[in-house]
Amino acid sequence: MSLEHSIRMLIVEDHAGLATNLLEFFDNSRYVLDFASDGLTAIHLIATNEYDVIILDVMLPGLSGFEVCRRIRSDIHCSTPVIIMTSKDQLQDKEEGFTVGADDYVVKPFRKHPRQVDIG
Repeated sequence: MSLEHSIRMLIVEDHAGLATNLLEFFDNSRYVLDFASDGLTAIHLIATNEYDVIILDVMLPGLSGFEVCRRIRSDIHCSTPVIIMTSKDQLQDKEEGFTVGADDYVVKPFRKHPRQVDIG
């Protein structure tokens, strides 16, 4: 697959093991990956690059994922789909995620499909 047909993805995750799993899972010619381990780096990357999708953890050093999402929607006016990926599973957490502009909310750990590799 050519670079022009690739999916450009930003993964924002501070847990090194999970970040490595995600980067390995999406490491093929279909994806072009960037990585940030904190909220400020994520905001900088989003402000200076275009992505097709952003995978965003909530519990990050510095700025929370909720704050990152709020800022990219209100300050940068970024409309890139954001998938929040977090262990925060309470209803009020999910509501906050959607309130700040997330497009989807996935709770860790992930459930593995029988034919897929475990990424959580």
